[in-house]
Amino acid sequence: MNRTALFLLFVASSLFPLRAFAHHGRDFLVTSSFKTADRGSLFALWSSHYINSSHHDREYEFEPGLLYGITDRWSLELHTHHGLSSGDFHTESVALETALRLFGPGEVDGNEPVPEGKAPYSLAILFEFEKGVGDEHDRYEGRIIVGKDFDNVSLMANLIGEKALAEGERLQYQFALGLKKNLTPTLGLGVEFDGGIEKEEGYGLTPGIYATIMPGLDLRVGPSIGLGNRPEDFKLRGTLLFEL
Repeated sequence: MNRTALFLLFVASSLFPLRAFAHHGRDFLVTSSFKTADRGSLFALWSSHYINSSHHDREYEFEPGLLYGITDRWSLELHTHHGLSSGDFHTESVALETALRLFGPGEVDGNEPVPEGKAPYSLAILFEFEKGVGDEHDRYEGRIIVGKDFDNVSLMANLIGEKALAEGERLQYQFALGLKKNLTPTLGLGVEFDGGIEKEEGYGLTPGIYATIMPGLDLRVGPSIGLGNRPEDFKLRGTLLFEL
């Protein structure tokens, strides 16, 4: 993203200084947040990424979906996975995802002590089941999400278990870490780090821009750079969320 685009993004976000980042659990690009959609709120979402890897052809993947807040602590999301490679469009899976915030939030104000009866951090769990289409296998994923919000900084950590329901496939353990600094109530910058628990799986580093473009419209964008055993991997990620 060039300097002109960054400047326009900053100006657009500054036009709406009274709107804070929406609570929907999509605060980052790779890392899940403990925040869940407010009760009765409905979001249309569009996640996509462009992949340039030494292991396969260049590919564009996208995930349209809907996110709904059942309660203030429990959300449900339905989305589909699609791919476009060498002019060939294909649908990979249909996914159902649910997130539950167990306790928190543990927001604190500056150096103020945590109020009595409140946890110093927030804990949530997420479960996703993907029904494969065509030759794609079914798979499931679970996350334990721990996070904390300070004045203008958010910290998130995910422990992830993922398994394809196919013969010979084993449960894979991964992690994701996210750090975000809010420059204004509607514009934040941050960095995410993710990878496999086993070193040979490699890692990814994702600097990101997280912004509210206008009331009800959020944007997340950033590149993922491969490290370790995937140094040639590159993904350009983007997510749009629109409150209906």
